Amino acid sequence: MEHRSQPAQQPVYLKLVDADPERIHLEILSGVVTTEKTDLCQAVVKALQGKQSLTRTQLRDELRVKNERLGEVLTHLEQEGRIVRDPNGWRLKACG
Repeated sequence: MEHRSQPAQQPVYLKLVDADPERIHLEILSGVVTTEKTDLCQAVVKALQGKQSLTRTQLRDELRVKNERLGEVLTHLEQEGRIVRDPNGWRLKACG
């Protein structure tokens, strides 16, 4: 039962599990926001390794993520000093 004066419940994150086509189901995930962000950060860094630079569109196509999520991660990595934006796109920050 819901009451207007009560605060909203915390969101529930679900993952579609389809390893076996006959047993497709949803699983409840906990801590998915930070896990997904961390995983996407690692994926972006890996995608940029060994490359001069990639545009946001190239990264989005390679990683198959929504533009909004990618933007949040690019901003986060830039603030951490791990990547930089140049005229050709995004690249890893040079060491040293």
